[in-house]
Amino acid sequence: MAGPHRCETCGLLFLEPGSVCPQCSEPEEDDTAVRPTEWTRAWECVDELQALTLQAELARHDIPSWIRSLELPGYQGLIHTRPVWGWLLVDREDLPASQVCIEEFLDTVEGETR
Repeated sequence: MAGPHRCETCGLLFLEPGSVCPQCSEPEEDDTAVRPTEWTRAWECVDELQALTLQAELARHDIPSWIRSLELPGYQGLIHTRPVWGWLLVDREDLPASQVCIEEFLDTVEGETR
């Protein structure tokens, strides 16, 4: 086993030979860092069936989404302040693609009311 080594620049003592000094070396950029999801309203859904259907359509196109119901808990069917049942939310970077996907899907469904 190799003994401890000193950094030639700052004199820090560390155990791993050949490794970069953690004190005076430049930090490496972390390519694995993930931007936090910023949920944005993509569609106002008239009912739960529409929300689940559109969510399934987005999933088919590999667009993650989340459904936010506006119903009051304990009062099924009672909507708090909006005339819509809920929102379909997507990440802000997926918003343009999701809106195109939803509009194309709704255009193909006969009798769909928006």
